[in-house]
Amino acid sequence: MAIGDVIVGIDIGTSKVTGVVGEVNNFNQIEVICTAKEKCDGIKKAKIIDEEEVASAISKLIQNLEMDAELKINSAYVTIPR
Repeated sequence: MAIGDVIVGIDIGTSKVTGVVGEVNNFNQIEVICTAKEKCDGIKKAKIIDEEEVASAISKLIQNLEMDAELKINSAYVTIPR
């Protein structure tokens, strides 16, 4: 990771989708720029039951993160329950 690199993480949970945007600082640590969350009822017992609901929640989350961080998100690390 280089100074100034932006890193995005998204966690898809059973009741919400959460995201964080961070930037690598001079000490090679990640400073949090912003966080956001969206309610999501598309997953039950670690299984996707409504793909459209999950996709919509992720889309809204990314829009909120982009607006708060004032940047365009092109990629992210994603965690999914199992």
